[in-house]
Amino acid sequence: MFKIVNSCKYFVLLLVFSLAVPLLPSAQIAAQTSEAGVLFLLIPPGARHNGMGETGVSTANDANAIYWNPGAVSFLTTPEQPRNVQFMHVNWLPQFNLNDIFYDYGSIIWNIENFGIVGFNFTFLNLGEQIATDALGNENGRITSYDIAVGGTYAMKLSPDLGVGGNLKFIYSKLSDKGSTAETEKGIGSSVAIDVGVMKKNFFISDLTFGASLANIGPEIAYADEKQADPLPTNMRIGLSYPVFKSEYNNVLVAYEINRQIVRGRRNGADPLYKAVFTTWVDNGWHRLGHNFGTEYTYSDFLALRSGMSLDFAGKLYDLNFGAGIKYSLFRIDFAYTTNLGSSFNPRDGSQFYSIGLTF
Repeated sequence: MFKIVNSCKYFVLLLVFSLAVPLLPSAQIAAQTSEAGVLFLLIPPGARHNGMGETGVSTANDANAIYWNPGAVSFLTTPEQPRNVQFMHVNWLPQFNLNDIFYDYGSIIWNIENFGIVGFNFTFLNLGEQIATDALGNENGRITSYDIAVGGTYAMKLSPDLGVGGNLKFIYSKLSDKGSTAETEKGIGSSVAIDVGVMKKNFFISDLTFGASLANIGPEIAYADEKQADPLPTNMRIGLSYPVFKSEYNNVLVAYEINRQIVRGRRNGADPLYKAVFTTWVDNGWHRLGHNFGTEYTYSDFLALRSGMSLDFAGKLYDLNFGAGIKYSLFRIDFAYTTNLGSSFNPRDGSQFYSIGLTF
């Protein structure tokens, strides 16, 4: 029986990763400005990770790892406590003073003995209510807009220090349920995507953790005209984390990672993703890297204090992050706050993230 189950888990993993192959040619990259759609897929979940400067690819230690690095999921449960549930809420882009724009993310992972870890996640961005107009600018009622994605995850260990995983998700984006005229199509689009990731513990030296992920690999999404379809915001993350201080009650973890959105529209054609992973670095591509720094102090696995920075030089968005968390029994509650470091307008300034988690 064990041999059958063990063979099945390798088959499932192979199936998840093989789904990427037919999707790769449809993803595109450009040298300059981003034209990706459904950017809600890039909003980072988890108050812990936001408090640490939006780092997570090498530090994820709960079900939010599905977003940050599916490979990390393989390290996160035990036979004694095989399940972890996470939920986060944030009023998104508070500088716009629009109370009906909010973001929710929920996830659950479950360790199935002799098979691996499976998970489920959902992402929801409410864009609020707007006034619809026709082609002449006349009011045509009101519409509500939102984005949603739901996904299923599988992760496993290839060795005690090496974990891999994948997440397959369905994306639905509703900008409008009516056109500007009777002949105009509705502003609704859908697509599918996969995320893949790997985590390596004791990377060259003891306690150094390496993580890498490639998220949102999939076909373009179109709302009304296939000729104007937008590529998904395929994003690459690579990072390291290391406990610079460890004792019986006090621990300090530091993390650094880079991220790069590698799917972009291009006027004179596009590269398929398998090629774009390499060509994205030309034409000053290194300047478009995002840099994330984070640190976390924990006391006796009860109290956590966090800080970090998220630096987007190309977009001129510079965030300073703070956070705190308390763990008691099966529950963990986390909070994070973002403030603007730069002089230019930053709609994320003042964002407050709230998370609650349960391990059982």
